[in-house]
Amino acid sequence: MSISYDAREGEFTSGVRWADEGELGGRARFIPSSEPPTLALDPVHANDEGVYTCRVDYILSPSTTAVVNLTVVCE
Repeated sequence: MSISYDAREGEFTSGVRWADEGELGGRARFIPSSEPPTLALDPVHANDEGVYTCRVDYILSPSTTAVVNLTVVCE
């Protein structure tokens, strides 16, 4: 799954969003104004389980990467 958020041309909250809608069917939403910025999935499906990687590229600094393992528990 790939989501890109480019804020190089303005404020962080006014960046441009691109997402591969085929994988999450429009259920993914990036919330840059939350602290920390958040990727929200609604609703969550069992097959959303897996490893998600977030990479932030800076103009004047090295890129940073965060990896999250999402476990979905269903009843």
